Amino acid sequence: MKIIKSIGITLMLSYMLSLNKLKDQKHMRKIGAYIRKLRHKSYVEKMVTEMRAKVCSQAIMYGNVDKNSRDLFLKYNNYLRKLNKELE
Repeated sequence: MKIIKSIGITLMLSYMLSLNKLKDQKHMRKIGAYIRKLRHKSYVEKMVTEMRAKVCSQAIMYGNVDKNSRDLFLKYNNYLRKLNKELE
């Protein structure tokens, strides 16, 4: 009887450890996904800053702004706002 109980306890403990490993893996995936989102947000912020500089320099130099540059700036800026709301 003692052998059967110890095998059962060993199996139960190994099962519990495997569940903990799965929970840790899921947690790590969530952390990885969050870090990827933060990196993507950083990239989009950089693009918005570059587009803003381009639009401002065109406005100062020529008095008007290229429609394509303006549309891209607005598109990236709206997307950045959406990302900021998601990450809050």
